[in-house]
Amino acid sequence: MNHTEMELLCGSSESQSAIRRPLRDPSMANQREQHRKAEALGVVVVLYERGPRDAEAVVSLSSILAADDAVRERIFPMIYDNSPTADVSYGSWVHSGDTTNPGLATAYNWAVDQAKAAGCEWLMLLDQDTTVTREFVLEVLYGVSHSSVASVLVPRLSHTGRVFSPHRPIRLVPKAVTACGMVQSEVCAFNSGMTIRLDALDEIGGFDESFPLDYLDHAMLYRLQRTGHQVSILKSELFHEFSLDPRSKRVSAERYRSALAAERRFYRIHHQRSARWWQSARAELRLAHNLVWRRDLTLVRLDLRFMTHRRVVL
Repeated sequence: MNHTEMELLCGSSESQSAIRRPLRDPSMANQREQHRKAEALGVVVVLYERGPRDAEAVVSLSSILAADDAVRERIFPMIYDNSPTADVSYGSWVHSGDTTNPGLATAYNWAVDQAKAAGCEWLMLLDQDTTVTREFVLEVLYGVSHSSVASVLVPRLSHTGRVFSPHRPIRLVPKAVTACGMVQSEVCAFNSGMTIRLDALDEIGGFDESFPLDYLDHAMLYRLQRTGHQVSILKSELFHEFSLDPRSKRVSAERYRSALAAERRFYRIHHQRSARWWQSARAELRLAHNLVWRRDLTLVRLDLRFMTHRRVVL
């Protein structure tokens, strides 16, 4: 591994300096042409029931772009709004949306098409509730310019002072990976902040729309790693609001149901039978957690349906 690659992996002083809906904005082509730069990086923020000016990812990234012309020239920013009453207009950002809320996969595949049209070779994914830092953006821009090995760049995501992504494949509980650098064994990561080569995505057919929300990131990363693509963990750490934090007393039942259904599908498609033993053990642990600590009978009922292999419904 050469010196340049080591700088990318562990951070250096130089790095710190389905159905896709038609586009709605007639100025889309002009916006794409303005961002057609060498080594341009596509960035997409997916919104839901929150306007651009209230989304941490949009606000924090906009502030960085406004303060640094060199960075702004290399970023191709996009918004996809899944809100019931989507208002996707936001400055010069390319935008679209779908009020039926098809999930993340459709939004990401739309962003792939827009990024390619703008001449980008990489795409960064951002959830609306991730706070972006200038150091992270600079590290990613350095990475996309110098990486000759990695196909995926992954930041560390933290919530309430604890890093929860990336992590090793789950056994009973996730074990966070905190060291930066190339990953030598399989790793899982949450989507926000993840930056992916577009040609690598092409090899696996894009984002799997059978995982519209939960486990979309895990399924995508699993397929990339199984086809020989490598992952690099960045030095940067971002704050991210984790909606399914096990330490939270209150969790949306609908969100929990969606996660259980996606987990079942993921393990049925992508993992061997031996891995399902761990899935069953985790289900028992979740049941005890929801019964004793959360005391949430709705979640307990969902756990029981999941454990008895019945359809997970509210």
